Amino acid sequence: MKHRKIKTPAACLACLFTAAMLLAACTPAALPAGTSSDMPADTSEEITEAAAEPFLLSSGGKAVCTVIRPIDASDDVVAQAIKLREKLEKATGLKVGIGNDFVKPGTVHNTDKYEILVGETSYSETAEVMEELRYNDYAVAVKGRKIVVTAGHEAILSKAVSWFLSTGIEGLEKNAGGDFTLKFDDYRFNAAYSMDSLSILGVPLDRYRIVYGKNGNVGQIGADAVAEVFAQLTGYMLKTVPDTAAAEEYEILVGSTNRLEKMTSTISTFAVYMSGKKPVIDCCGPVTAEGAVRRMYSDKMRGQKDYDIGADFSLSGYASADLPIERAEGTDIRVMSYNILCEKWGGTATAPRAELFGTMLDAYSPDVVGIQEVDSIWCKYIPMYCIGYRHICTVRPDGGENYSTILYKEDKYDLVASGVVPYSMSANLFCRNMGWAILSDKATGSKIGIISTHWDFDNAENDRSSYRKVQAEEMAAKVAELAKKYKCPVFTTGDYNCRHDSTSMNYFRSINNMWCFKFDSVKLINNFGSASTLGTLPGSGGGVIDFVFGTKDTQALSSFVVVNFDTKDISDHQPVVSDIKFGAKAG
Repeated sequence: MKHRKIKTPAACLACLFTAAMLLAACTPAALPAGTSSDMPADTSEEITEAAAEPFLLSSGGKAVCTVIRPIDASDDVVAQAIKLREKLEKATGLKVGIGNDFVKPGTVHNTDKYEILVGETSYSETAEVMEELRYNDYAVAVKGRKIVVTAGHEAILSKAVSWFLSTGIEGLEKNAGGDFTLKFDDYRFNAAYSMDSLSILGVPLDRYRIVYGKNGNVGQIGADAVAEVFAQLTGYMLKTVPDTAAAEEYEILVGSTNRLEKMTSTISTFAVYMSGKKPVIDCCGPVTAEGAVRRMYSDKMRGQKDYDIGADFSLSGYASADLPIERAEGTDIRVMSYNILCEKWGGTATAPRAELFGTMLDAYSPDVVGIQEVDSIWCKYIPMYCIGYRHICTVRPDGGENYSTILYKEDKYDLVASGVVPYSMSANLFCRNMGWAILSDKATGSKIGIISTHWDFDNAENDRSSYRKVQAEEMAAKVAELAKKYKCPVFTTGDYNCRHDSTSMNYFRSINNMWCFKFDSVKLINNFGSASTLGTLPGSGGGVIDFVFGTKDTQALSSFVVVNFDTKDISDHQPVVSDIKFGAKAG
């Protein structure tokens, strides 16, 4: 089989994932996250083969073996090589050398040297062992004067090294001449996989490669994510290449490539179909690409050890298994509030989270969104993934980043006016302010006002309720000012950093002449909290600190917290949504 080094970009796979892409549980191999909680039967096995001749570690009291790792090894692989060398030195008292697999052009490596090869070196001995390994397999074997310690991918190399240092080294002996030798049975661990075989039109999957658009949104990150899922399912890690490579017969096309006409999927949806002999994963980003393959397994292949993708294969939908909540009948405007978490305050890499955010917006289609913790990194990615929305209020009056900003649908509204107002009292001038806008409906000419804010929070040393009192007063005054000047309804969105029953929130509700749609909706669809920990979902009721308010010339037909579409992997908050009808609430 074909192998390649797995050097996955952390920005993709730590979030995509976070969504952990390298599911390296090997007994048995883990199913791709988000596909099923059912694990396959444990068909993993350990294989030993007849002992090789003793491996010479020293001669004349000096070490004659060297630990070799790839010249371009990652820090993790280097650490494993050092760990192995140090254990040998401790066990023998020898000074063991360490080096890399560089060979001068026009020459070959010396097969007569005693060497311990760690990881996927360029030597033929390593290639011979790896030819028998799949993705989550690993092995320790003697090949001539080389001990090969390797694995299907580097994230599980530590398992091979651990076996060598715990079991293999038990064969360490000191001969009559005082020199050390090492003898053990070759060892191979064959992991269990969700599928025994996967083919495309009868052709084994491992004959295929994955092609991505060199200039497309999916890119190599998305192609690698797709390859990772296939590897976890089948054990075969497919090669990924840009579409600048010459076309071949057996290719899986991911996203927009020069092999086909323009893709048709939206940011939140995908389609998988066959174009001749080539499966096409029609999607707009790396997260959706990965989600599409997970859905292929969960919807079509789960429970089947052998599966052939036929000429009529077809699958489409949301990459998430969840469906969005539809607008309440009679809705005039859908308003969302969402603290999207910037990196400097605990967020993981922004790019994959921005794609998840874009998929969620596309699926739920809010008309206006008040967002918080929007730093310059978010400002870079929002235009790429929040398709159809304009982003405003990104800069404070002093020129700094705002953090509390607004998105609105460009095809529905024109911008009339906007601005940013810092609070006169706050513990953090960087984000304690109000971003505001007046929007005009393109079809009717009617106006609305929208405010996004982020109040102070309490900490162990300080009670910020006095700060929030001032912020509540200034926000209520701004609402009244906009409503009077533009003669329109005004909505406030924000992370208020206090519960609905807190002194600060009770005070705000008493002075703002507004509805809190969490509690004043005709229908409350769910009662989840809005704050949690990144990667987890909130419980029911608790942690409600994000709200949508509206002046009393509006009414909320329904309100809810979004707890699907992978929102747990975007932020430590969940989106709060209200479907609103213009006109005073009855009674």
